[in-house]
Amino acid sequence: MKTIAIAVAFLLSPVAAFAAAQTHHCEIDGKEVSKTKKECHKAKGKWAKGAPTAAPAAK
Repeated sequence: MKTIAIAVAFLLSPVAAFAAAQTHHCEIDGKEVSKTKKECHKAKGKWAKGAPTAAPAAK
């Protein structure tokens, strides 16, 4: 019964509460691109630790 209650609580809770923060990103020629680690290395990019920096707001 306890297992069922935990499963139901997990399924009904917001996904964002369980989502982990992004800890790595891919940089190619100084630009951040969205690629997997394998794709990043294949494209000769750098798999960097830390969340990507936010792009400056356009005016």
